Amino acid sequence: MEGRALLQLLLDHKELSGNGLATALRGAVSQSSIQKYLAGTAREPRRATLEAFANHFCVPIEAFYDEYVAEKTAHQLGLISTPPSGSVLTLQKVRHLIQQQPAQQTPSLRNAFRQIRVALTRETPGVRRSVVALIGDLADKAEDTEFSEHTIDRMMAVLGEHGGKPAAPESTHSRREGSR
Repeated sequence: MEGRALLQLLLDHKELSGNGLATALRGAVSQSSIQKYLAGTAREPRRATLEAFANHFCVPIEAFYDEYVAEKTAHQLGLISTPPSGSVLTLQKVRHLIQQQPAQQTPSLRNAFRQIRVALTRETPGVRRSVVALIGDLADKAEDTEFSEHTIDRMMAVLGEHGGKPAAPESTHSRREGSR
C-alpha cells in the first residue's frame, strides 16, 4: 500500500476531507497539496509535509515512504483486516541470531552490526532506509538517554516490535531529511 492510500484510509476513518485536514494542520499543508498527493498528480511531497500527516494521525512517518510499513500501520490501526505480507525483522529473530553464536564468543559491536546486516537483508528497501535514518538520529544524540531510548523504540516499531500501537508522533531529526 502506498503512503497516499494510507492517508486516504486515515482521512476516511476520521471522516475528514483534504480541506478538513488542511484546516486541522493549521495551514502547514495546503488543501491543494493534499489533494494532489492523494490523486497522485504531484511529485513526492517534502518530508515536512509527510511529517505533518504522520504527527496529526500519530503514525510513523516511515509509513508514507515504505509500502510495507504503510500496510502494517493500516492493519495495526484496524483500517484493513489483512495483515501485511512480507518479512518482518522481529526481536525474536534478532535473539535467535545472537544465540547462534558460539557460547564462548563475547558479542562485539562488529558482530552486532553483522547480525543487523543479515537481518535487514530480509527487509524491504524502505524499511532499511528508515532504520538507517533512525540509526543516524541515534548517533547524533547518543548521549541523550531519553532520546536514544525513544529512537530505539521507533526502530523497533519500523521493524514490527512495538506492541501493536503506532509509534510516537515525534519526527526523526535526521540530517538526511533533504534527500527526500
